[in-house]
Amino acid sequence: MRSFFPIAAVVSAALLFSSCRPFSRQSGGEDLPPKVERLIPDEGDGSRRDAEAVSLEQRVNSLLSQVRVPMSPDDYLLNVLNENLDIDQLDEQIVVFKKKNDPEDRIRLLVADFDNVRNSYVVSWQGETQGTNNRSFNVEIMDLLGDHILEILCFGRNNRGEQTLDVFRKTPSPQGFGVYYSPIASIASQGSIVVEERPRSEAYLLLQKNDESFPLAVYDKDPDSENINDLRKTTHYWSYQDGRYKAGKTEKLAGQGRVEKRLADLFSRDAEGFESFLSGPWYRTRGAGKAGPGEIIHFDPQNRRIVFYNGEIQEIFLWQTSYRTIYKGLYINCVNEAIGNITKQLSVSVTGLDEFDLVLKGGEGWEGQYKRLGKDLQAATLASRGDGVRLSTLELSGLYRNENGVEVYFTPPRFTMRENGREFSGGFALYSFDGEIMEMKILKENGIVDSTRTYRLLFQEERQGNRILRNLTLQPARVTGRGVEIRTSGGPPLRLQQITEPEG
Repeated sequence: MRSFFPIAAVVSAALLFSSCRPFSRQSGGEDLPPKVERLIPDEGDGSRRDAEAVSLEQRVNSLLSQVRVPMSPDDYLLNVLNENLDIDQLDEQIVVFKKKNDPEDRIRLLVADFDNVRNSYVVSWQGETQGTNNRSFNVEIMDLLGDHILEILCFGRNNRGEQTLDVFRKTPSPQGFGVYYSPIASIASQGSIVVEERPRSEAYLLLQKNDESFPLAVYDKDPDSENINDLRKTTHYWSYQDGRYKAGKTEKLAGQGRVEKRLADLFSRDAEGFESFLSGPWYRTRGAGKAGPGEIIHFDPQNRRIVFYNGEIQEIFLWQTSYRTIYKGLYINCVNEAIGNITKQLSVSVTGLDEFDLVLKGGEGWEGQYKRLGKDLQAATLASRGDGVRLSTLELSGLYRNENGVEVYFTPPRFTMRENGREFSGGFALYSFDGEIMEMKILKENGIVDSTRTYRLLFQEERQGNRILRNLTLQPARVTGRGVEIRTSGGPPLRLQQITEPEG
């Protein structure tokens, strides 16, 4: 699961399987949790959670229970991610860890891949990054080079306080087995490092051809200027001949010659001063998604929480660390309050006394420009709220199958699935949001979530004589605050059918 979508909060609240407890149906199981009647979280309600109060021992034990390969007693686990890195039937696992006896305290990665011969997961690759700060480390999976192969990007900070980026590209394994990676970029900067993503062509999205690679931009203070707002931008480009990113052109970016005094005072503050400036609710005015106060971010530095609210539900993150960027902004690292291995990194760039631009790593659908939300606009937003997300009225039960041997047996809220000779089970939810959506959580034997599948669902029922034919089409999808996106990279739709005949 690459990221935690805002809609998942509704599904998790509506179903017991989100907390990995035993399955049971409560009376009145179709009811949604009470609606949130405030845009801003209540203060002093006794439910505050401090990020530092989360037990470190519990988190490490939870991570250990998820790892699919043996770890050394000298390994200190930081995170575990399940990702499909090579588009096969089984997910690989990325384990983020440190060596307790490492004098440089570097953050490392390993990839666990499934070995069909040994019928178990084995370590296929290990790598080292420049990052040392546990809380500011973020792993992102994306096709950086435009060749339909996923790279591993590691954003972090080193012990000199520099922003770091390490990129690893999938290459042939020396052992001839498993997923293997080689480093293709290693950048450190006192300023900011940005992946300059650009829209990919329709032919690329349809897997018909490759597309251009994304450049890496590094912003530093201009050493030849006395104006603190003047920057130097160095762009790194992918070199196929060298097999890595290489620094290209360098350009000077002139900052404002004169800045309003209050903004100048803000830009001279430390991270804590910037946190104080951000405190309170902000609504998005520009970017993909809703215009106006439909999507809100509330910063609560006192209680170390950040709330993402999209007009229907809210998602809460624990505010871990903040770092000043070189230019008018702040890097913020936060972790999901409910699922500790889901992290986000926010890059905030202040453009005025009541507005900022946001870039987000580890999540989608929230980038854009934001303005401060006043009390009058809060009241108007509450008055105009709609019904939002709701549970689906569709009921699925019994066996569905297709001619390729795929079978799914639904016993709400659980399912059992067989495909490609493998059987697994878990819980599922049906809800309506920009169409009918099915979310399936696949569980391990110990009840921990192994992976999540999200589908746009189409259901048709017809009669042929005495028989009833129920056709189910599941299109891989991604749900964000702005709606449902069909995932062409997730493969073709899964078509299943159930045939029932009268008894006797």
